[in-house]
This record gives sequence, C-alpha cells and structure tokens, in this order.
Amino acid sequence: MEKIRYLINHSPKVYHLAFILTITLVFPFFVHLLPSFNGVPAGAVLLPMFYISVPALYLFKDVRLVALSVSLAPIVNHIVSGRPAMELMTILAFELMVYTFITCRLLHKAHDLVQRNAGGISYLITKLISSSVLLLPLNILKTDAWTFFTPLYIMQFRE
Repeated sequence: MEKIRYLINHSPKVYHLAFILTITLVFPFFVHLLPSFNGVPAGAVLLPMFYISVPALYLFKDVRLVALSVSLAPIVNHIVSGRPAMELMTILAFELMVYTFITCRLLHKAHDLVQRNAGGISYLITKLISSSVLLLPLNILKTDAWTFFTPLYIMQFRE
C-alpha cells in the first residue's frame, strides 16, 4: 500500500485522470457482458459508472479530479461507441459529477452509519437533483421528471 501511495503522490494529475477515466470506461463494458435480468440489460440495473467514484475518492483524495474523470466517461464512451444515447449522455455526465461531490461530502463529514451507506444515499440524492433539473424548461430530455426518476425510462433507449 505504501508503494501505491508513493506512486499516487509523485505522479502527475493527468495520469490519475487517465487512470480513473480508463477504469470508468472499461468496468461498464464488462458489466454489460453479464446476462440481462428479465430482459433488462445488466448495465441498466447495476449502473456500473457510479461504482468507480467511491474507490477513486479513497485512493486519490481529490474530489475535483475524480468528478472530472467520471463525468468525462459518458462523453468519451458516446464518442467511441455511440452509447449512452445522446439524450442520456449529458444528464449522465451531470449525475456522475453531482454523485461524486455528494459522496465525497458524505464520506468525510457524515455520521458512521451514513458513511457506510454513502453510495446509495448519494445516488438517491443525485437522482432527485437530476430529476429536478428536468423541471426546468431546458428540454434536455423528452420526458417528465417523474418518468426519468423511475429506472424504466432508460429502457426506451435499448436496441
């Protein structure tokens, strides 16, 4: 662990960003290879991009770096593979950034019980915030906030 900590402290931030971005792109690929659950793709159920923030926050301790890295992942993934759909790319990048900041706050400032459940609590708060953004007349997605808040909305973008 000391060698890893030494490498992290003595390497340029761009390497950290590239490492986190690579993991955030590769991990969902493998999750999407899992069999579907009742016709729903594994990635739509497990939401693999959200898992990377917590270990990256523990490892790198730089919330801005982690938030930038994970929020770039949907954009790069869309450029490379065409997924996620354009309609979801912007809101997913926003959600990942908000999720990272909320998770960081909960991991460092909250009660022990909240810290142990920081990922789930952060996701719920993030989903509430992103659904609330849809109440604004921005026309980001062609849906209402409640439909977006429920996970079934993602199923509209399956092939």
